[in-house]
Amino acid sequence: MSRPAGVTASAIVAILGSIFALLLAVLSVASLFIETPQPQHPQFVIAGAAMFTALAGIGIWTSVGLFRLRSWARTSILVFAGFLAAVSAFSLLLTMAVPIPPEFSGATEHTFRRMMAVMFGVPLAIGVWWLIQFNTQSTKAAFASPIAGPASP
Repeated sequence: MSRPAGVTASAIVAILGSIFALLLAVLSVASLFIETPQPQHPQFVIAGAAMFTALAGIGIWTSVGLFRLRSWARTSILVFAGFLAAVSAFSLLLTMAVPIPPEFSGATEHTFRRMMAVMFGVPLAIGVWWLIQFNTQSTKAAFASPIAGPASP
């Protein structure tokens, strides 16, 4: 069975997200070399960069598995999609409900809420898309097919 277009698109989006996570890791570490008025805590910056790097590695590994129609990759992306959707939905609701300090203008509040809606809405939409895509009958059948790419060593 051939790979559904949605699986290919999902693998590409996962790779792009992984590259973005690697970029965040590099920028986090680079921030340690910039003088700031407030002291930084390098151990937290390094831990965050390590987390972004680990997530990027898992994302790239999962994407390769999706291209090869590996059943573990479908499970991996479903777990990640559930986590992504839940965290994004909670964060979106939280940022919309938290009051803005009174020293900020109404226009600033409006801009802040709009940016947060985009920042958490896009990952929420991706997570929901993946949850739907990887639970369709055609996608399940593609991953269950005995001809799912070359065998793993």
